Amino acid sequence: MARLSNARSNYVTRWVVPAASRLLIEGACEGASCLPLGKVAHIEMGQSPTGDSCNDLGEGVPFIGGPADLGLVFPQTARWTNAPTKLCKTNDIIVCVRATIGEPRWADKVYCLGRGVAAIRPTHGGTDSRFLFRIIEGNEQALRDQGTGTTFKTISKEHLFRIQVPVIPVEAQQAISNFLEWLEGRDPGGLDVSQAPPLPSSLNEQRRIVARIAALAAKIEEAHGLRGRATEATEVLTLAAVSYAFNFQFPEPLPDCWQWFPLDALLVTPDGMTTGPFGTLLQKTDVRAEGIPVLGIANVQANRFVAGFTDFLDPWKAEALSTYRLEGGDIVIARSGTVGRSCVVPDDIEPKPLMSTNLIRLRVNTEVVLPRLLCLLLNGSALIERHKDAYCRGSSRTFFTQKILFRLQVPLPPTDQQRRIVAYLDKLQAKVDALKKLQAETAAELDALMPSILDKAFRGEL
Repeated sequence: MARLSNARSNYVTRWVVPAASRLLIEGACEGASCLPLGKVAHIEMGQSPTGDSCNDLGEGVPFIGGPADLGLVFPQTARWTNAPTKLCKTNDIIVCVRATIGEPRWADKVYCLGRGVAAIRPTHGGTDSRFLFRIIEGNEQALRDQGTGTTFKTISKEHLFRIQVPVIPVEAQQAISNFLEWLEGRDPGGLDVSQAPPLPSSLNEQRRIVARIAALAAKIEEAHGLRGRATEATEVLTLAAVSYAFNFQFPEPLPDCWQWFPLDALLVTPDGMTTGPFGTLLQKTDVRAEGIPVLGIANVQANRFVAGFTDFLDPWKAEALSTYRLEGGDIVIARSGTVGRSCVVPDDIEPKPLMSTNLIRLRVNTEVVLPRLLCLLLNGSALIERHKDAYCRGSSRTFFTQKILFRLQVPLPPTDQQRRIVAYLDKLQAKVDALKKLQAETAAELDALMPSILDKAFRGEL
């Protein structure tokens, strides 16, 4: 009774199983009469026990309050009650009726049902419980659409009662359930629908369509994988180009005309390195129209400034923090998270943001070093990693301080050579960005392809 489709972990559970379920059930039900769920099954609506009866010590009956207590296949509860109200039975179908509506699961034992769930068990001898599970699963969206309420959407017993259950032979119900469970358990790398359990001969066409969907979905998944590897390759290409541009071994020898500089010798003033402010000074405001933006870790990617701000300060606080205002050409370095990741603040940035606690700013003397080149060197030449290996211990490997960074020695060529290196790498980066844009467009086309295939399948055109 494995129930894996909610994991949506691969193309089989994400696309093939839901499509196969719909095709097979609709095919088997052609010309069949239907009965409401309430006529073929018992519906037990939950009722929460009193709060003082609940505990987390394992005393009493395990309690399902809502979707938070449901695992992938069976409930995973962390609460028990000594005064249970409504109970389910082993092998009942558990359905959420509040918040996360639908999403059926199996009961592996007796549970107390809270008001967020209901239990369903067949009472009609001609209804297979696994087939009933698939019927409920296929009605998830319809149930969600019927939910009412402002804070949390809720459905009633009547909504469940009205679900239509086709009256078909038990053998056909079981064959469909076996087929779908076989699909869910397959390794997507070796899916061969011809090896699936048998179906009634009346469903031969639906079986053919499922096999076709599986084959096309596998090709689309393969294309997604190739696109992802191509994206990774472009990143590697950029890093390789940076390493090539800085073609020397640490710590020696340096190429001709290169020399080592202590980092503080590259700054405009002794205060050219600044760590972001601490404490309550960085309390945020919701007034974005008047607030001053704060640059954070998310804005700082390797060699790339990411526009857009989520944090803002009141203007009067910003005045007190003017020391931490960023200017175009400043280098900002992540001092936590991906330590050493850095980018250059754009020259045309407006309004000029403040820096957050998790950043270090370098304001360099452009007559000695180009900010863009120093940034490329920090991100792509393993300089930071070697520096961490030499000077950082324990937790400091994941958190930089100014004291640690001041020890950094930077190898640099003359400024005219710096300009040539930057121009070469910027030209390459433009080509890489264009390739990434094309890859993103291809990904969007692939994402749209599978729904189009399914649409044709359900219209009988596949």
